[in-house]
Amino acid sequence: MPTPIVASVRLGKDSTEDSKRLNQSSGGMLASPILLDVVCKQVPTDLARGSFVIIWLGSDNDKGKQTEWKQGFRAIGKVRSVEPEQRSKDDDTTIAISVGYVFKSSINRLDILRDAPQSYYWCSSLPIIGLDDRANQTARVFDETKERSSIGAFFYSLSQVNSDIKESIPKLYPELSKFFEYTPSDPSGDNVSLFEERDTTPPTPAQKGENVILYGVPGAGKSFTIKRDYCDNDESMEKTVFHPDYTYGDFIGQILPVVSKNNILTYSFVPGPFSRILRKAFWNPGQQFYLVIDEINRGNAPSIFGDIFQLLDRDEETGRSEYMISNPSVAQYVYSDDEGKSTDLSTLSNLRNNSLVFMPSNLSIIATMNTSDQNVFTLDTAFQRRWHMRHIDNDFKNCTFADERLLDTSITWEQFASIVNQRVTDANSGMMSAEDKRLGIYFVKRSDIEGNNERTIESFADKVIKYLWDDAFHFARSSMFNSRLRTLDEIFDEFEKHKGDNRFTIFEQSVVDNLKRLSQENDIQDVSSTNED
Repeated sequence: MPTPIVASVRLGKDSTEDSKRLNQSSGGMLASPILLDVVCKQVPTDLARGSFVIIWLGSDNDKGKQTEWKQGFRAIGKVRSVEPEQRSKDDDTTIAISVGYVFKSSINRLDILRDAPQSYYWCSSLPIIGLDDRANQTARVFDETKERSSIGAFFYSLSQVNSDIKESIPKLYPELSKFFEYTPSDPSGDNVSLFEERDTTPPTPAQKGENVILYGVPGAGKSFTIKRDYCDNDESMEKTVFHPDYTYGDFIGQILPVVSKNNILTYSFVPGPFSRILRKAFWNPGQQFYLVIDEINRGNAPSIFGDIFQLLDRDEETGRSEYMISNPSVAQYVYSDDEGKSTDLSTLSNLRNNSLVFMPSNLSIIATMNTSDQNVFTLDTAFQRRWHMRHIDNDFKNCTFADERLLDTSITWEQFASIVNQRVTDANSGMMSAEDKRLGIYFVKRSDIEGNNERTIESFADKVIKYLWDDAFHFARSSMFNSRLRTLDEIFDEFEKHKGDNRFTIFEQSVVDNLKRLSQENDIQDVSSTNED
């Protein structure tokens, strides 16, 4: 009997109704077959009448939105016809399929990795579920001549997830029986899971791995939030900053020349911050670890993450990566002991031998970004949807020195910043970046506003006044500054030569009036407090 042709057929947005029909099926062998007509291009010439197809329920949209069905392999059927028989890759082709068996639920890569990790290795180059698969053709034939493309391992993996498959499919389609004779090639078999040593108890929310982007105006307290809400222990953190020249090699690691103790030049994998913290997380499963990325939108984030981008999809229950990738260099570094030898622990040893990499549930990524339009790169929707976007409010209730008087004036830091921020919003009305030009609650440090010595005054002028002149009011200086002062030098001279509240004469008159009003209110409060004492 000739070896049957087996292919995958991906149902996309043009086959939504077919996906719904299969998803609504209770599963098992069907009394009456479900007939599908799939129209697509680039159909392999060897896919013909009598071929078998494994049907994948895909997305019904182009925006990465969640579908009403679980995406994955859901059914198996037989090709009734392929029209036209003589075709080019650009021809619209109709594949008529008779579906005879529907799985109880969709089976995706994570399911296979969970229940049949050893066998997955031997089918990890097949279409759709392959580690490095990026193609999006609707119909693709399984080619066993390629490395790690065993159809037997594939059917074995499916049957480990859904045990009824092994008994029912050979009865329904005897031609496929040979593929169900497969047994795992690893002596330990698939009874030894890659994750046999992990605690199967779902972690609490605080223990779940997560991807979080903290965003807000510059100085809103994003770094403070990381320390307060996530981690303030340098031993449990790895920190990095993205910038325009930052690369995948800087972030993940790269092969570089290294001079040994014996002065011998060799080439070794030098890990980046991602690989270093990943190693810590795997070797210390009872501890939470954090990769902190500052200014994530200052670099080309999708390019920097590269294949690691796929690991950002997290399992909702455990917080670990939903998918794995194949990366021999990272796997060798992460799962080996300090001498570069594989650990005796079967879990890490199996991952190393199979070059599989994922993020465990005890590793979180916390990133920060300013929402100003000065960003070098923007984060596209596909990247952002894999993160929890957490806005950090610019709320002075969170500032520890909000009531500190500004230099030798009678105005507090909160009062000054509030007046300025209102003027920023008014002056830049209609501009998308208006909100992000505001002064953050931690735009300055306490030392920048305390006292009235020459160094503190110059520091405040260089940091705050210069920012207002050069950036926040660059296109609307007359709405903030005194019109008789034409240059930044004149602004600085005026600010530094005056004392107390007279320093504010550098500003436009209505700003000065608002500051005077607040000063009078402060004087009244001071008198009331003195009388009460």
